Amino acid sequence: MSARLVAAALFALCVGLPGLAHAEAPAPAPVAFAAEAHEDRVLPLLAEGRVADARSEARHAVRLNPGSVRARMLLAWALRHADKGFPGTYGLAEAGANYARVTDLAPTSTEGACGLAHAKREQGDRIGARLAFSQLLSAEPSNLCALQGARATQPRWRVTGTFYLLGAAYDGHPTQTGGAGTTVSGRAVFDDLLHIEVTARLLAVGAEISGVKVTGGQVEAWGRVGVSHRGMGAEFLGAVVKSSADTQAASVLGGRAWATFGVTLRGEAAVSSFEDGTALQAGAGLFVPVFSVLSVDVAAQVTRWVPEAGTATAPAVMLEGSLILTPLDALTVRVTGRGGRAWSPVRFSEPSVWNTEQPQTAGAEFLVSGRLNRWLSLHGSWEVARLLDDSTNTSSHTHVFGLGITVETEGGMRR
Repeated sequence: MSARLVAAALFALCVGLPGLAHAEAPAPAPVAFAAEAHEDRVLPLLAEGRVADARSEARHAVRLNPGSVRARMLLAWALRHADKGFPGTYGLAEAGANYARVTDLAPTSTEGACGLAHAKREQGDRIGARLAFSQLLSAEPSNLCALQGARATQPRWRVTGTFYLLGAAYDGHPTQTGGAGTTVSGRAVFDDLLHIEVTARLLAVGAEISGVKVTGGQVEAWGRVGVSHRGMGAEFLGAVVKSSADTQAASVLGGRAWATFGVTLRGEAAVSSFEDGTALQAGAGLFVPVFSVLSVDVAAQVTRWVPEAGTATAPAVMLEGSLILTPLDALTVRVTGRGGRAWSPVRFSEPSVWNTEQPQTAGAEFLVSGRLNRWLSLHGSWEVARLLDDSTNTSSHTHVFGLGITVETEGGMRR
């Protein structure tokens, strides 16, 4: 492929190289010729979907001629493509580094700066990317790459509403027989930076005590607010939980923070105050994209029960592992297993609290979500938790089933 065709193809892909083929740093003629041979293979390989081979050719070109603007632009472009079978997130930081090097090699050119702005956007830095595109347009209002980037990063809002029907079944529980409930939640996200969420849950539980059937209930109100930027974020969570079995309402206060460097690290803490005591919780987790269709999430949670009267329990540890499958862009399947011991654990992702008198010792969960179109998704879930009664050394199992629907919409924000 000729240098002219290569430049035209890259321009159509918003990382064009008009004029840059001649901006390379001086190199011995045989070396420059060998580097160009590798450069000319990059775009055809990408067109065939051979991302790994395209990256390899671009790396060869950069190694042979580190001062070549064209070689670094091609390498950055290849790194922004997701390698088949592997997650694309790991290449974005290196792509940004190569674009930054281009801006050093060719300060008067806008292609490296625009590519760097796109790399920021793809890493979640929409605000930084928006500012970069704005600066480019101030200097060159007709810059196609910057115009497209500015449209893609304009301020926006997104609102989602989720409705869940819940069912519960109890195996081996001394009194409870079954239950049903519903969950309604609303979430608003502003410019992918600030999110606010409110959730209400109503549960009805049937029981049989000394041959008499009774029905109890529980009402929960949750709220959370958080910020996120460039893969970093934090959120605070609070709840009021009123059970018919208690005379006073329980409360939950907690928070978590996360940071993404290809993988995502997170930490969390919560305090749940009940009528008869307080549950303390701290935990950490790690999310790892392994392949484009498979991710792994592992976590450890430490809890402790501090009763109003009596001695606090020793710290208990619950381990959790999840496989997240995304065989299709619109389909997500999550399978989770838990083992160890936990006192009234708070689940930040739902959110919920297992306010049972007995500790959990094991559990499993299955969740499937499918997006039907851009504004409608369906969900199905099943969870089982094993509870241990220390006083009698007997266990029971609680099964929770759910069917849900999410409706969402989004739009631009006025500047």
